[in-house]
Amino acid sequence: MEPDYSLTLNAAVKHERSPSLDNVHDDLSSKRQADDMSGVVRNPVEFLWKECEDMEDVERLKIKEKAVVQAERYCQRIREVLDPVVSATNDRTEAIMLGLRIVKHWCTEHERVRAKHKDRQILVGVEGPTGAGKSSFLGSLLKYPELFPSGQESAATAVIGKASWNWDGTPGYEFRARVTFREKNEILEEVRKLLKDLNRWLRLQAGQPDDSNDYDGQDAANADAIAICRTAIEHQLPRVHAVWDLNEKELLRLAKKCPKEMKYKDAAQSVFPKNSMATKFLNDGKAEFNASTAEMLSEVIKPFLDSSTSSFGGRKEFSAWPLVKGVHIYAKADILKPGITLVDLPGCGDAVSSRSEIAEKVSHTLDVRMVVSPIIRATDEKQGQALMQNGFDEAQMMIRGKMDPRGFCVIASKMDDMKVDSYITGTAELARNSEVIEKQSRLDELKDEKSALKAE
Repeated sequence: MEPDYSLTLNAAVKHERSPSLDNVHDDLSSKRQADDMSGVVRNPVEFLWKECEDMEDVERLKIKEKAVVQAERYCQRIREVLDPVVSATNDRTEAIMLGLRIVKHWCTEHERVRAKHKDRQILVGVEGPTGAGKSSFLGSLLKYPELFPSGQESAATAVIGKASWNWDGTPGYEFRARVTFREKNEILEEVRKLLKDLNRWLRLQAGQPDDSNDYDGQDAANADAIAICRTAIEHQLPRVHAVWDLNEKELLRLAKKCPKEMKYKDAAQSVFPKNSMATKFLNDGKAEFNASTAEMLSEVIKPFLDSSTSSFGGRKEFSAWPLVKGVHIYAKADILKPGITLVDLPGCGDAVSSRSEIAEKVSHTLDVRMVVSPIIRATDEKQGQALMQNGFDEAQMMIRGKMDPRGFCVIASKMDDMKVDSYITGTAELARNSEVIEKQSRLDELKDEKSALKAE
């Protein structure tokens, strides 16, 4: 039932002060008055979320996150009371009586603060060598191990994957994902450049003069020029083959037609009709998916995240990763609600160099970096050490104030692969440690006790 504001307004008439009060001033002044010494002193209101700055980080964050949840709940209750007031009247006098302007201002501020809270994004990247278990580690943080793909035979993560809190409460939208594709002109330029590089490589191999300015005028007879050109070709070939199913021989035949029979741009354009579904992705620019479970969403988005093939509803199977700019997943995982966005990066040292480069480029934009490295190789893992000891990265993190335990950490993964006894025996410092020796002896006793119990 809607409240009757007309009754409130009729009752809210201005009352004049009673004439009898004009004559009681002298009587009131004879009463004892409160002063600074005798007055009641009110204790200032203290909030724990304001007084917790000296606490440990974990305790402080728990207190503040709880305060945010309570504030959201109480503000929502207030909003439920005020919304009918805002929509109740357009009459100016009535609006003034109800304090409508103040109410509207409060509602506007409430919306602004809520929007700011929703837009908050702290990028926490998980990077490391290929096969270190980054995706599995992310799954354990999210408590949805199936959300990010993990593979054994090939690199699971081929593009940047992000996971943020899902604010959508609509049934069937508990898990959402937005796949963003690269610009079509960008893909066209890559194919055009590959065709030019193939022709240039043929000329260099034949010892012909090089008329290309792409490599700062390096001598065509120079072996370095051939190596550089070949590296550029090897960089792009896997991408073109994955999407358009063209091998090097087929691309060479197409390149030889340029520029006499056709322009390089036209030759590159002729590649697109070979895969209509891939062309559709580029024309659309993005694709959105939703599901009620993590398993259902994972099944749909997996071909966009990893290097596996799929038909995507078309006739031809292909790998879509060279077309994908990024995949953003939205899930109701508790770790994401404060504004954390977890970023799954392709592994450094990936067999496909272009995938490895993605991780290197994006890592500088992260607020927090977590390097995952298998514990059994943590001390001699080349890529892991490169990530942890990169001088440029370290300097950038120090400049931005992120070279500390709050902005950088190392995760030792795959502990089950380690043979503890062999590791202790091979490490002189541990082998002589009295505490380690004592615990090993106790472990042997427990093993003997377990064997005895089984034998009974």
